[in-house]
Amino acid sequence: MTAPETPELRRTPLHAEHLALGARMVDYAGFDLPVQYAGILEEHRAVRSGAGMFDVSHMGELTVTGASALPFLQRLLVNDVAKADGRKAVYSPMCNEAGGTVDDLIVYNLGHEGYLLVVNAANTAKDFAWIRDRAEEFLDGRASTGVRVGDASSRYAQIALQGPAAADLMKSVPGLEAAPRLTRFQHADLTLPAGVAGPRTARMLVSRTGYTGEDGFEIYLAPEDAPGLWRALLSLGAVPAGLGARDSLRFEAALPLYGHELADDISPIEAGLRRFIALSKPAFIGRAALLRQFTQGASRRLVGLTSSGRVIPRAGYEVLSGTRPVGHVTSGLFSPTLDRGLAMALVESLVGNAEVAPIPECAVVVRERPEPFAMVPLPFYARPKVL
Repeated sequence: MTAPETPELRRTPLHAEHLALGARMVDYAGFDLPVQYAGILEEHRAVRSGAGMFDVSHMGELTVTGASALPFLQRLLVNDVAKADGRKAVYSPMCNEAGGTVDDLIVYNLGHEGYLLVVNAANTAKDFAWIRDRAEEFLDGRASTGVRVGDASSRYAQIALQGPAAADLMKSVPGLEAAPRLTRFQHADLTLPAGVAGPRTARMLVSRTGYTGEDGFEIYLAPEDAPGLWRALLSLGAVPAGLGARDSLRFEAALPLYGHELADDISPIEAGLRRFIALSKPAFIGRAALLRQFTQGASRRLVGLTSSGRVIPRAGYEVLSGTRPVGHVTSGLFSPTLDRGLAMALVESLVGNAEVAPIPECAVVVRERPEPFAMVPLPFYARPKVL
C-alpha cells in the first residue's frame, strides 16, 4: 500500500534569503519558515534593544470591496470599523454567533470603498469561506456588487521591522523616510525608488502596529520586490528573527495567538480583549452572546501566571486551585526578559467577571507534579510609551 504523499510546503518570496542566512526552517501553517537564525534568545533581545526583522509573508490578505463594504464589515466584525477612516488600521476579533472567535485580524481602509483584512495564515481559507458566506447572507439576494470578497494573499509579501531602533533605521531607507511620522495603527502608501529593492520602483503599504510589544512597522509589497528590501534592511543593521522570537516577544506582551488565547470556543471577552468590542454598535455577529458575558460575567478569564524559578509551563498544562482543576495554560515559556517561567492561562472566573480575583494556592501541573505559580497582571512586559 502506497503511503499518502506529504503536501509540499509553501515558500514565501524570502525563502532563498532565509537559506542563505543559515536559518533553521520548520513547517508553520503549511509554509517553510525560519524558526531561528543565530538563536531565539539572541533574536528576542535584538528586538527588545534594537531592530529585528521578520518575514511574515505567510499571513493572509483578504479584500472586501463595494458600496456596502463598510456596513458589511460593521456586521462582520466586533470592533468599530468606522475608526479605520483617515488611513487608520483597526484590530478586531471576528466572532461566531456564540461569541467564539473565528479569527483576529487587522483591517486597513484603502479608500474607494475598499478594505484589506490581514488574517492568520492557518485561517486564510477558513476565513475566506466564512466572510464570503456572511456576505451572501448580508446581501440576501441583492446585487453582489454591493460587497465583493477576494483573496489577495498571492499579491503581497510582508516584512515586519520591530524594536526601539526600527524608526531610525526606516529613516535610512530611501522611500521609507516618512514611515516614522506614522502614528500608532496608521498606515500610508509609500514608494521605494528604483535601485533600493530592485531595478524598478516599488509601491508599498506601510503601517505601524507591531506584534512584539515594541514599536513596529509592517511593509506590504509585491513578492518580487521583497528580497531586495530585505537585503537593504539587513545591510543597515536589522537583525533577522524567526518564529521562535516572534512567539516569545508577543507572549511577554500578552498578545493573543490564535489557537491558544483565541479559538472558535474562546470569546474575546474571555481572552481579555473587551476594549476591542464595540457593544455600542446596534448589530454584529456574536453581539448577544458577548453582551451577556459582559453584563453577567464570563465563566472563564485569561490570567497571567509566574513561577519563582525556571519551571517552564506549556500550552495545555492543567491549572489547579488547591487540588481542584480550574483551567489550562494557553501559552507558556521561559521569559528572556524577566528570566523566569511564565504562562497565560484560561481559568474559571471565581468571582463573576472580577478580573483581579486571585486563585488560592495556584499551581500548574508540570510533568505530573504540581508546581507553585502566582497570578500576576497582564501584560508581563510593556515598553515605555513614546508616541
